[in-house]
Amino acid sequence: MNANELLDRYIHEVGQHLPKKMRADVQLEMRSLLEDLLEERAEEGNHSRDEIAMEVVREFGKPEAVAARYSPPGQLIGPNYFPAYIVTLKIVLICLGGLFLTGFAIALARSESPAADVWPLIAKLIGNLLNYAILNFGLITFVFAILERLLPHRADTPETWDPRALPEVKDPHRIDRMGLIANVIATLIFLIVLNSAPYWTATIHPVEDGNAWELILLIAPEFWRHLPWLTASGLLEIGLNLMVIRRGRWNRPLRWAELGSSLLSGVVLYRIIANGPVLISSGLTLLAKVFLGFVLMIVVLEAIGQLYRLITHDRLTYQTLRAKLLPGREA
Repeated sequence: MNANELLDRYIHEVGQHLPKKMRADVQLEMRSLLEDLLEERAEEGNHSRDEIAMEVVREFGKPEAVAARYSPPGQLIGPNYFPAYIVTLKIVLICLGGLFLTGFAIALARSESPAADVWPLIAKLIGNLLNYAILNFGLITFVFAILERLLPHRADTPETWDPRALPEVKDPHRIDRMGLIANVIATLIFLIVLNSAPYWTATIHPVEDGNAWELILLIAPEFWRHLPWLTASGLLEIGLNLMVIRRGRWNRPLRWAELGSSLLSGVVLYRIIANGPVLISSGLTLLAKVFLGFVLMIVVLEAIGQLYRLITHDRLTYQTLRAKLLPGREA
């Protein structure tokens, strides 16, 4: 790895731990500072430019620690916990949105005059969703702020990390660790709920006087024939993500396994859409199948993209190998 590539990787990695609004300015400042130091030491010492760049970057410290130094003073949540904080917020908000939309659909289905009640229900939905979103946002922020101040941050010395391990700026095998962990947790919770009690998966709804509660079954009995397929698809995705997290990078076998997982997910979604009702109400079933249709379209497009990248990479690898083994011949 030459000096220029090392600086590119290092500055890019620091930027990944900074807010977007300040990322470009910090990266520009860092590049100017590092290049000045590199030139000064190159004039003073007998080492090569590449060796000096390695030394300078190592002395600067790990990207997370450098990002922390550039963070504003008194920042509520620093770069060590900021990625996990954002992922947690997204998961909670998505779950809240799903719960409130489900409640809205149930209330609309039980209404005697849906056309007249739809706008009052939407207004109530938005109001309640905002209240709970603000409450959860405050709680999550408070918890991560406490973690930021109570948990010690390990001090990284120049000897404790190796700049040569920095990933490429455009590295197709780079992993989003927090995203993978969040996906594993969400999929596992989904499978536990479906497999532990399929016939009581429902919403508890207050009766008119508010003092009693009744259980409203939402999912049609015909839906449960798809449960083994859903479970197999979910377990395959969990296993694949755990393998990628453990390895720390994607590789070609894992990419092919990812394609297989996408294809299985597509088959399962198609079976659910094409065979029988999903929810007890025909109107809700239609909405659910429209949503699943959009999800299926996304899964298919992702699978096509995965296959294209795999085939293209194989062709490029073959041509590169042929050029090395048979120089001077046309591929």
